[in-house]
Amino acid sequence: VNTGDEQNGFLPNLNGLVAAFNENPNLRPINLKFDGKRQELRISASAKSFQDFDKFAASLPKQFTLQQGALSSKKDQVTGLLTIRKK
Repeated sequence: VNTGDEQNGFLPNLNGLVAAFNENPNLRPINLKFDGKRQELRISASAKSFQDFDKFAASLPKQFTLQQGALSSKKDQVTGLLTIRKK
């Protein structure tokens, strides 16, 4: 039985985000988690500013939805959680 996991697994989802990360080098992933049941990628990330998170969200390919958790700022670094799912 083919469940389509080859198209919806961790690596295909992550591969679909490469361009968005390349366009936003100031946003750096700290930790990646993939929930196979929910088909979502959770990324803890850090950046220099809140705007870097906004730019990343705007550059995501249209086949993805983004839910952004609370962002926190300490000194010159902003951290937050991004939950990304394929539509």
